[in-house]
Amino acid sequence: MRGTQPSEDLSRRFTLNTAALMDGTRVGDWRVLWRHETGACGVVYLAVRLGQEAAGPCALKLARSRGDARLEREAQLLARVRHPNVPRLLGHGQWNGFPYVVMDWVEGPALYRWAQLCNPSWRQVTRVLGQLASALAAVHAVGGAHRDIKGDNVLVRLKDGAPMLTDFGAGTWEGAAPLTVQGPPGTPLYFSPERLRTYLNLLPPGAPSGAGPADDVYGLGVTAFRLLTDSYPFLEVDEAQRTQERLGGRLPHAPHELNPGVPPELSARVLRMLAPQSEQRPSARELVLALEALTQRPESSAEELLFSWATEPEQLSPGRRLRSRMEYEQWLVQARAEEGRARVTAEVARAQTRRRSVPPPKAEAPRPRRKSSAREHLRSLPWRQVAWSQLVLAVLGAGALGLLWRFAQQPSASPAREVAMTQQQAPQPQDKPDEGRVSMGDTALAAASAGSSIPAPDTERGLTTEVPSKPRQGQKRPPCTPRWEVEINGGCWGRLGTQTAPCATGWEHDGACYLPIPAPQQPSTSEPP
Repeated sequence: MRGTQPSEDLSRRFTLNTAALMDGTRVGDWRVLWRHETGACGVVYLAVRLGQEAAGPCALKLARSRGDARLEREAQLLARVRHPNVPRLLGHGQWNGFPYVVMDWVEGPALYRWAQLCNPSWRQVTRVLGQLASALAAVHAVGGAHRDIKGDNVLVRLKDGAPMLTDFGAGTWEGAAPLTVQGPPGTPLYFSPERLRTYLNLLPPGAPSGAGPADDVYGLGVTAFRLLTDSYPFLEVDEAQRTQERLGGRLPHAPHELNPGVPPELSARVLRMLAPQSEQRPSARELVLALEALTQRPESSAEELLFSWATEPEQLSPGRRLRSRMEYEQWLVQARAEEGRARVTAEVARAQTRRRSVPPPKAEAPRPRRKSSAREHLRSLPWRQVAWSQLVLAVLGAGALGLLWRFAQQPSASPAREVAMTQQQAPQPQDKPDEGRVSMGDTALAAASAGSSIPAPDTERGLTTEVPSKPRQGQKRPPCTPRWEVEINGGCWGRLGTQTAPCATGWEHDGACYLPIPAPQQPSTSEPP
């Protein structure tokens, strides 16, 4: 019978589409509420953290392919950057083999849609560009590079209008392992000339790819050009000629030439960001200072709208009155944001209901204590206490066995023993001391051998009770039981506990007292069984 396959092998039998997770799916410590948008490498979901639903929503970005290392590197880069215009990293991990990253939720449209919705002034655009340059400076300060600066990767927060630099999936930092397999990551329309050469394989092997801080500044320049002119650089020519213009080191038309509402000073800053040589472009920190100085200029034209979109044709809003295109798109953005807030509010209410419905755990009644056995008590003691306890028990046991042996070998109701005890307690005549002793010894010897087939010691040797030199009649011969019996002079003897010479009972040997062990009696063969 074939055994069960490991779980990782089972997971490869089906294809999991991470772009179609059901609402309520749990990913790590977060619960998915609804899908926000789908990209080429990842899917962004609106989610809340389990147990902290009231803290608000977060953006959960889930990879579309298993083991995608780009999201793991994105999490590592976000962990290094701390800036108010960069979403905070809230967590990251693996879900069924798919990496995910959790960040702050940014409620608002993308940068270009924001420009279409609100039709900003050049001062507003300059302020947004300065904040993005400040975020880039924070990334560059930790040795990182975004490598995909464009309007779609910038979200403008609805509550305060702050631009948030997002999508660090193509980012890297100094010392990070290379992950790109086919061409450099990013969007070719925003590539600097040096990075475009790498993209078109025009550089020798091993040459620098050009993906660094200067390339990020160039991408920000293309973004600024698009905001101020509603067009891209060199868009008036076809793609082949546009590539030749960029590789040839030529600059596009100045923004103020395409849109008279742009001041020449701001137009010059944008052209510096689009310089063909990387060393001619300002750093992100220098760009912050230059754009900040422009926002302080007290000009009346600074608050004028960049575009005249009031004459746009009207279109029908479903279920509502006729609106202009800009008003309609703005209504769509706000409606989607309100839908997201409603989802979070409903999830908070559900979480609170679940917590109230779960009954508190009942206090368990104390179990009755049963008396532990001596063995369990010894197991619970430290080993030193157990060793001493065992030693004490062994000594007491040996003494008890000796006493049992002694009383087992001495008949308690023997007449001879009663006579001997009577004679011991009776007063003896003063003029015959030796006579009483001899009589007492003979009586004791007779009492000791009473009820036994072993004769008493010979009295011809006087009062000595030393173990005889040969076994007595009826005494057990070797082999002797090694635990309880001792072989002395060819016979088996039993020691009387801890009794020492002179012996009141038994025979003496090496200062101890012994009794002969009777030989086992043979069964009678003269009578039938």
